[in-house]
Amino acid sequence: MGELGCSNLQEAYDMSWAEFRIRSEAYWRMEVNDWKKVRKIAFTNLIGPHQDPKKLPKSEIQFMPFGDKPKSKLTDKHIQALKNAWAEYDLKRKQSEEKNDYRKRKEGNTGNSGIA
Repeated sequence: MGELGCSNLQEAYDMSWAEFRIRSEAYWRMEVNDWKKVRKIAFTNLIGPHQDPKKLPKSEIQFMPFGDKPKSKLTDKHIQALKNAWAEYDLKRKQSEEKNDYRKRKEGNTGNSGIA
């Protein structure tokens, strides 16, 4: 319960889901910050003068990646294809909704609900 900042279990049970998520995110953010400190110390010790600079990682992130968002591997071509597919899907969905609305209006005007 210490991770969430609660003194007892009942306090954790009394939390709303939103409060739990906020406290959980805060806990993980603090953990990542602690690990970033460890990464900085370890990287600083690694780049001592007795090491071959050609074999060393160029940055702390290359040395110990975590919590850092990787760059997207999608090319512009892939992104454009996704946008086109989404636009096509959206168009078909709107056409389907229009057909359904037309049918409902038509049934509503004739008084026939389609039930025999």
